[in-house]
Amino acid sequence: MRPADARSAGARGRQRWQGIGVLGVSGVAIALFVASLSLTAGGTSAEAGATAVTRLGSLALSESGAAEPPDPLGPDESASVTAGAEPEALEPFAAESPLVELPSVPLTEQVAPVPGLVFTIGAVRSVDVIDPGEGEGEGVAVAPALRLSVTLRNDTNDTVSLESTAVSLYAGTQLLPMTALPESRGGMLPEWVPAGATVTGLYLFAVPAEDRSSVRVVVDYAVGAPRVVFAGTVPR
Repeated sequence: MRPADARSAGARGRQRWQGIGVLGVSGVAIALFVASLSLTAGGTSAEAGATAVTRLGSLALSESGAAEPPDPLGPDESASVTAGAEPEALEPFAAESPLVELPSVPLTEQVAPVPGLVFTIGAVRSVDVIDPGEGEGEGVAVAPALRLSVTLRNDTNDTVSLESTAVSLYAGTQLLPMTALPESRGGMLPEWVPAGATVTGLYLFAVPAEDRSSVRVVVDYAVGAPRVVFAGTVPR
């Protein structure tokens, strides 16, 4: 072969290898570009996944936080809530024990509310009491009244207190309570009665004549003891 041809063949060989090298470099560059795109897409997906996880986590936290009980109320808030709440139904008070009355007896009978203490009513008399009037220059008025005595015989061996003993009179068809008047001819039962003794008290009540067809004299000896009731008709 001639020297010129050999040089031409060598030049063509170098050009071919240079082309192959360029193609190789281009291929590597393309491969790196594709790889970077993949990494970029993967990173974006990872970031999106992380964002989604973060959002899901926030949603889960918010939901779990809504289910948590509220913080305990402070003193002021507790007071306001208590004040605004409906009041609890209060339990009713226990009713007082009703007064116990023994069966009524005629005015002439005797009754023992407790063993050993015997009450009797003396004669009931119709009297007129003088009402001096309230205004100056007014004349005196006469008011019809009933005077009666109450006797207690103590058959026990102990001194008995009569401090809480009370005598009342009811008259008329509706048995209304009558007004007690001061008694000038004696006094009420004493505060104490010795063992084996008998005491008497005088009582005066204003009772209209038309209300005397039905009269009840009630003696309350002591709290918790049954009431003694004497009933009948008294003179007009």
